[in-house]
Amino acid sequence: LLYVKSLVVEAVKENGASVLNADDEYVMKARYYAKGRIILFSMDFSNKHIIEHLNSGECAIFVKDGNILLSNNGLAEVIIEIDRIPATMNGALKHNIYNSMAAVGAAYALKTPLDTIRRSLESFTTDAESNPGRFNLYDLEDYKIILDYGHNLDGYRTTIDGVKNLNPARIIGIIGVPGNRRDEDIREIGKFSGQSFDNIIIKEDKNLRGRLPLEVANILRKGALESGMEQKNIKVIPEEETALKYALNKAKKGDIIVVFFEEMEPLVKTINQHMTLKNSIPEWKDRLITV
Repeated sequence: LLYVKSLVVEAVKENGASVLNADDEYVMKARYYAKGRIILFSMDFSNKHIIEHLNSGECAIFVKDGNILLSNNGLAEVIIEIDRIPATMNGALKHNIYNSMAAVGAAYALKTPLDTIRRSLESFTTDAESNPGRFNLYDLEDYKIILDYGHNLDGYRTTIDGVKNLNPARIIGIIGVPGNRRDEDIREIGKFSGQSFDNIIIKEDKNLRGRLPLEVANILRKGALESGMEQKNIKVIPEEETALKYALNKAKKGDIIVVFFEEMEPLVKTINQHMTLKNSIPEWKDRLITV
């Protein structure tokens, strides 16, 4: 995989730039194949690769004291406070801090003015319009729903790390995996889900990709059971929208429902219908009449 990924930076033109994550040692190995100007970024300003790079007078982006800074030719400048980047949800979404630093590096390499970079980061959100399928959060007051297109173990981990930083009472997972994944990869996602969620609802993609009905669901269920999750906390509902409706009816105050989806639009429609219905129910407790 490192070799495949390194092909991207090998193809960069000499007058271009390769923006690399200095916190990933695999990426740092690919650094030696990278063409163009090397720009590094890191969550840790004391990262050894960042220090070496800056000591050579090169450009790097890093986090310090809750800010994203850019340093070039020995001069450092605060780009933006992390809390001012909506996509990070006040710093809860670590992966979007990384994405923001990468965006700063790419934009700077293209000679984009720093003020333009700041305004862009301040206006970019994780909603369905700006970034569909990537940690799209719907707040239903009592509980929240997150729609994410994560379809591998890394995607699941990244999403759950962010969810935990939001301090939910419980995490309800609606999980599924494309049928063209290896059995062992599907099982590992099941195990991880069993360790990460309080309750799991297993659904299946409409496109089974050569699998038998419920084949992937059963592998996920076995993985969750192997992790130690009790059967009573696992439910199989193959149809995605039905699974979400079930979760909505079971959710309690403070819960977060996480849906790893195949098709986003029907789920958004289901959420909007649920919100409309919820808002149409009168608050009788506030309309009591004493006689």
